[in-house]
Amino acid sequence: MDANGVRILVDLLTLAHLHTTRATVPLQTNVIEAAPDSHRESEKEWYFGNADKERLGPYSFMEMKDFWKEGMVNAKTRCWAQGMDGWRPLVTVSQLKWCLLATGQAVMNETDLAVLVLNMLIKMCGYYPSRDVDDAVIRPMPRIKRLLSEAICLPHIVQLLLTFDPILVEKVATLLNLVMQDNPTLSRLYLTGVFYFIMMYTGSNVLPVARFLKYTHAKQAFRSDEVGCQHACLHVQFSSVQFSSVQFSSVQFSSVQFSSVQFSSAQLSSVQLRSAQLSSAQLSSAQLSSVQFRQFITK
Repeated sequence: MDANGVRILVDLLTLAHLHTTRATVPLQTNVIEAAPDSHRESEKEWYFGNADKERLGPYSFMEMKDFWKEGMVNAKTRCWAQGMDGWRPLVTVSQLKWCLLATGQAVMNETDLAVLVLNMLIKMCGYYPSRDVDDAVIRPMPRIKRLLSEAICLPHIVQLLLTFDPILVEKVATLLNLVMQDNPTLSRLYLTGVFYFIMMYTGSNVLPVARFLKYTHAKQAFRSDEVGCQHACLHVQFSSVQFSSVQFSSVQFSSVQFSSVQFSSAQLSSVQLRSAQLSSAQLSSAQLSSVQFRQFITK
């Protein structure tokens, strides 16, 4: 992680989109790999500048490989494709540098490489859980999960869902489920398009996908104008906590358990307590204004 290894691994994940011998039949239950001599046409999307600063293109990825072999492009050639933030040297473009600059014989295809990388990232996230032995949330969040949550990494992981490869989809769902556990960026995960992409998958190995959706889909930051600044605290447990000189305004607590909690000089205004359990709690010098108690149990 100190040597930027995580970003390099994510960089290698993007090569899975280049596995052209994978059959493109997303409507089948399982995608079966095609024959080695079966290749699909790649889109003409690459441009490059020559020595006279002329913009040439668009060309397909296979044509770019031919240009490399012929010496028409080199590591310093500036390239561009739709979606890039600007013209960049070939050596800095992930898809081109790992395929054109690499030498020697490949020992695995792009999908096998992506599976290996995903297994490594899953193992790393497993070594650094988001909660300790007392089930308390760890802050700061483990570094591996912070790195994978960055905008430079997370979208690339999510976009692997578009390969529709059953193994890759399963691994990506497992990794995202680990990364998003108690993650502060969870509410903005929908901005990556992950829910749209994952619902396009028609494979039968949906258990990891279901686990991921169960944890994440209801925690997105979808709020209407009517909700405004109101906040909802759902299924929360407060244990041995003291609230002193705290103001709760327009807050809804649903299915909350207060255990050994002391409210001292606290002001609760426009608060809803639904299905809440209050056990060994003290309300000292507390002001309760416009508070609704529904299915409230006091012990």
